[in-house]
Amino acid sequence: MMSAQICQVELELGREPQHPFGERGRLYHLYLPLKADGSLDAEALRGSRGCCRGKRLRAGDGPAEGRIVLGAEGGLVLEYDDAPLRQSVVRLNSGPLVVGESVPIAEADGERHEFQVISVRHA
Repeated sequence: MMSAQICQVELELGREPQHPFGERGRLYHLYLPLKADGSLDAEALRGSRGCCRGKRLRAGDGPAEGRIVLGAEGGLVLEYDDAPLRQSVVRLNSGPLVVGESVPIAEADGERHEFQVISVRHA
């Protein structure tokens, strides 16, 4: 059995009514353990002890960084290091993370948005 590899998954805000063309400067970089088929390795994430990280990027703002943990309902929780931000919750399906896939995210301010996978590469 092959072990998971840490991969950088880059997400960009997809099309929605407020952003009909998406938004290029609104990104997440998630560093996650992925299996050979590209799906999340939840066991490796549980055993990572906070080593899996994420970064929220916004045009005009500094990056917000934090650790990624599994949430109670199976989503990924990006717990920010900065006190003013709470957390973002990322919902993944059980299949592989592939370019073009839509990923819903409940952001720290409570807003829900659809992000799109724009790249997946080994970290």
